This record gives sequence, structure tokens and C-alpha cells, in this order.
Amino acid sequence: MAGRGLNVAFSVQNQAFQWLGYASRENLASEIELLCACLHRPGWRQEPRLWRPDQLDQSWLTRVNRSKSLPLIWLKSLISGSDPRFEPDQAGFMKTDSNQVASWLGPLLETARVKVTISGDFSPAAALQALAGTFGALPARAPWQAACPYPVLPVALQGIQDIKARGQGETACVIALPLPCPANATAEAQQNLLAALLHLRLRKVMRSELGFSYGPSARISRFLDSPWLLLSVPCANRKIPDIGGTLRQLLTEFKDNGWSKDEFRRAARPWAATAKNNARDPEWWLEALDHPEWIPPSTLHDDQQLLLQESGTRTLARQLALETALELRIALE
Repeated sequence: MAGRGLNVAFSVQNQAFQWLGYASRENLASEIELLCACLHRPGWRQEPRLWRPDQLDQSWLTRVNRSKSLPLIWLKSLISGSDPRFEPDQAGFMKTDSNQVASWLGPLLETARVKVTISGDFSPAAALQALAGTFGALPARAPWQAACPYPVLPVALQGIQDIKARGQGETACVIALPLPCPANATAEAQQNLLAALLHLRLRKVMRSELGFSYGPSARISRFLDSPWLLLSVPCANRKIPDIGGTLRQLLTEFKDNGWSKDEFRRAARPWAATAKNNARDPEWWLEALDHPEWIPPSTLHDDQQLLLQESGTRTLARQLALETALELRIALE
């Protein structure tokens, strides 16, 4: 398969292992064959120990850089009930060798549920033919819709969590607010519009008016399919205690008083452009197809059409349960 531009990248997702590959239309069948081989004919490289001290430190920095959010790493650890799969700093890596990995991972690769997603410019008929001779030829497994045999059991948290993080990253004060799981694409759009509005408000108050932080942000992050509204303010350690109260006051005023027509228009315009660009991105589709009911229709790619969502977004804002907010105060050791 040399010279065909095939590749495979392996990653660990919240409740799944993922192999990701890219190929041209002409080489799709070969890429599918390669991905299937990773599953049923994995090659185990013999290593006496997988991690050296410097590699462990680098793995931590890589996780921070990939997520672009030290707060998000800690939030996942807290709401997973300190499930070891989401521990921010896993010193146990230092004691793991390749034989232990193979004996644990091998049986999972042979029996676990499998889902194959393909997006991009390809022939569906050719893809189905390639899948039938590869993944379709494997022994039967449990359907993907079956319950995960290794569930993560989230816990309800609120109040203040003081966190001492090691290494690199930004000290920050974060308000994390759980949101209801959206029932459809319209509800999903309204949650994103809510975050866009709060992002504008944060930049105005925290950066322009108070000078607390140059890069405050608000966004929706998902963990175990549950949406969280994250308001993050990177700041110096000494400012952390003051920012939490300011954020809660900002949220209260936002919930009670809403926003102006101009604010909503400014929030909707970039979100519509992003939705339109996402629809052209195969990588976005790979993730979006996990929940097709949340994929925005083309009507929501138009910022004028998005203006019709203001009433629903305002209702969502009024329903924010601020008493359930979790405040993360993250300082570096």
C-alpha cells in the first residue's frame, strides 16, 4: 500500500477507541482494508515500558494542547466521578509495558462493538462493496446501539472546586453549567446562539470594561453527549477569587434582562457562517453523524433565518439553572 497516500491515526475518545484515516476517492477501498486490519490484525510492538519520565510530561502537555483547555480536562475528571479513564495525570503509565497493553486491548478489539463512518466525496456503492469484504466479513458482534459495557457514570456537582494543576496551561476561573440535551437541530442551534451571546457579553465586561482578562470565552462543550455551557476567564492567580462572583452576577443579569437586537444579530452572523463552513468539512461530518438529529438544516446557515430563533434562545436563557453551576478555580502549582 506504499505510495497510495494511506494513513491511520489512533485516538482514545470518551467511550471508544477511534481509528481515523484519509484517502482519495480512488484509494478508499485500500484505506478501508487498512483500517480493518488495525482492528483484527493489530501489530504489537514489543516495548519493555511504554513511557519514560520525559514522555509522560510530554503526554500531559499534548493533552492540554489538543483540548486547548485545561479547565475542560479537569471538568471531565470531576463530573466522571474521578473515573480513572479521565484522570488528568496518570502516573500509572510509568508502570505499563506493551505486553500488558496487548493482553488488555487485544480481546476488546476482537469482540467490542464497531461503527464505521465515512464522509467526503466517494461512491456509496464502492464503499459498501469494500466494507462487505472487510468489516462485514468479521464475526458478528453486538450492535453499536447496544449499551456500552464500560459506562461512565457522571456525578452531579455544584459549588466551588479549587484545583492545583501542575505543568503548563492557563490559570483560570470557570463557570460550568449543565444544559438539557437538545431534542433536535433547532434546540442545538439555540444553545450555540446562547453561548455566542455570552461570549460577546464576556468580552465586553471582562476585557473591555473591567480589564480582568484578554481572552474570556463562552462555548458549549459536550461530555458523554451532555452539553455544558462553559464561561472561562484566563487570569492571574490573584484575580481568581474575584472573578467567580463577577461571572455569576453577569449570568444573573443575562438571564433576567436578556440582550439587545443588535447583540443577537452580531452573535448570529458568525454562527451562521461557521455552520455553512462545517457543512463542507468531512471531518465535521464524521463527528456530527453520531447525532444526525442535531445537524442544522441549510435554513440555519442563513443569519436572517437565525434571527427567528431569538425567542427560543431567550426562553432557554430564562431557564438557566444558575444554582447548579460548578465553579472551577484553577491555579498552577
